[in-house]
Amino acid sequence: MLNTSLLRLTWSVIEDAQTTDLLALTDTGLVRLLLQKISSRSLLSGEEICCLYDYISSKSMLIRDMAQSRFTYQAPSLTQLDEDAESQTGAAANEALTVMRSFDVLECQS
Repeated sequence: MLNTSLLRLTWSVIEDAQTTDLLALTDTGLVRLLLQKISSRSLLSGEEICCLYDYISSKSMLIRDMAQSRFTYQAPSLTQLDEDAESQTGAAANEALTVMRSFDVLECQS
């Protein structure tokens, strides 16, 4: 039987694992990799290893789906975010200049 601490550790290790490893390995390789990473963080009994092997094997499709989601999601780079902010700031500045110029024209006409 797996306790909650071991389950949390398991999912933490899955989240920390390289996406490419989770997607590229066979089911057996995936289970072995995760068991190695888990056992490097916690001393496991023989029973816990067997339970984890069964648990990870039963969740391998979910693990791969999660990894695929992480792999296909491309977060915007910081430079792209900076460029977007600059363009928005530039657009706001241009709009403000246009308003100020139209105000100046109105003042000059009065």
